[in-house]
Amino acid sequence: MDYFTPQDRFRKTPLHYCCRHEDVACLQALLAGGADTNAQEEIGKTPLWIAASTDGHKHIIAALLDAGCNVDLQDAREKRSPLQVSILTAVLKD
Repeated sequence: MDYFTPQDRFRKTPLHYCCRHEDVACLQALLAGGADTNAQEEIGKTPLWIAASTDGHKHIIAALLDAGCNVDLQDAREKRSPLQVSILTAVLKD
């Protein structure tokens, strides 16, 4: 059993929640335990996608990139990659 990548009813993993709430300590523990950085929740959002959509999560994004996550996975609804989401978040912020 994979204790580091369980999914809730929305197929979100603990890594998704760490990225949403910018919990670096939790993120590091999950990555050290082998959590799946490319896990996609019910509409295809990865932990990196979630971090990229939330302004200010640079440490989270850097840790996921260092862990080798796939930067090209798109969500199912908007068909956007984490890079596209990051750009839109920065543009809409201004």
